[in-house]
Amino acid sequence: MSENTKNIFAIEADDSALQTKQGGSFGLNASAHVTTFEFEEGVSKKDDSPYKAVNIVYQVGDKEYKSAFFLNESVFSGGNDRKLLSPGDEGYEDAYYNNYVQVIAVIKHTLGVFGLTFAIINSALAGITGNQLIEGIQKLVALVPAGFQKIPVDFFLEYQWNISEGQDRTYLTTPKNMKGGEFVVPAVKPAGKWTEVRDAEEGLSYIDDNGTKHPFTRTSSYMESNKARQQGVGGASSTTTQEPAQAAAKSTWES
Repeated sequence: MSENTKNIFAIEADDSALQTKQGGSFGLNASAHVTTFEFEEGVSKKDDSPYKAVNIVYQVGDKEYKSAFFLNESVFSGGNDRKLLSPGDEGYEDAYYNNYVQVIAVIKHTLGVFGLTFAIINSALAGITGNQLIEGIQKLVALVPAGFQKIPVDFFLEYQWNISEGQDRTYLTTPKNMKGGEFVVPAVKPAGKWTEVRDAEEGLSYIDDNGTKHPFTRTSSYMESNKARQQGVGGASSTTTQEPAQAAAKSTWES
């Protein structure tokens, strides 16, 4: 038997590390928090190559959901036939733009929950051109205010698009782009509670007891996509394809 460096007998029965962590659910998760928002520069443990990235971590309940945006010069093309493109390759400029315009939009979107207006954000980018990706990202991250971790937010979780290698199903994850719509907003206090409404034509929405609609909505096409249903090996298992058209809510959120 190999030698263990950690003493397994040192654990206490009431150690919180033994407990199952309560995380989020698909869709609206109220009273979440952004716990990390940073620019990171380092060396990959895998191949010792240098990297630059933006890390944003959202906490829902006891679980954290991380978005890591690596700021590489080479980018993947869009569509089903994804190819890694480098400067000079056909289609590179469009692929570069389409990739990083989404990354920057996510960063700006998340900064908005801290009370930063578009005017403030865009003012910080004055003089920055499309060729200054790293400089522009650093200026955006520098806007993150002190104490941001204490600001309550409402957060939207979706499913991974495909089953990852080594997994037997898709899991909840943070949206990596703005294609589906808003996914983090300052916490909105409902009158009573938020009720989830699904409609075959209108898609997904949330309303409180007074009929006020939450900012989070998703189209019917989104609700029919992989992002809205959990896939499993041998067949999908999902709670997002309920019928009839206007199904009663599966969950409610009180504030």
